[in-house]
Amino acid sequence: MRTYERALISLVADDPEDTLLFHRLLDAPPDAAERGTAQVVAIHASVIRDYVTGFEWPKRDDWQLIAEKTSEIEQMQEQIIARWRAADRLDELRAMPYRSYLRTPEWQARRLAALDRAGRHCQACNADANLDVHHRTYERRGEERDGDLTVLCRSCHGLFHEHRDLIR
Repeated sequence: MRTYERALISLVADDPEDTLLFHRLLDAPPDAAERGTAQVVAIHASVIRDYVTGFEWPKRDDWQLIAEKTSEIEQMQEQIIARWRAADRLDELRAMPYRSYLRTPEWQARRLAALDRAGRHCQACNADANLDVHHRTYERRGEERDGDLTVLCRSCHGLFHEHRDLIR
């Protein structure tokens, strides 16, 4: 189940009219469903915020305030969609075979960042050629932390994998 579907389920649990909208969104193409879902979430958030703050909707002649409110809702929509897409992409990265993951733009960016942090030298022997970026853990694949990665030359990398049982 996609992230935006999970998020919407929690919002529509008690309202049959919203549940009907939810089912229409599930049948829609993914982009339309995301936009529609974000709109529902933004409207719910806006209504809740207005209730809590005691805000009353403006009279017909206060169009500037209406435009500002509309702009706020559109910004919330964009943020929600961006978060959902990022979460869905992370799910994809974690599910794909490791060799495929190593060809993704996300991994390439992390790899280059690790090489730069290490000064483009092996962190074991200080060699500056044939460098690999080794995963110390796969727990956060797709959103690795700096400490999850170690830069090793191919020779040190091979030795590590050959003798890793001695290190543990």
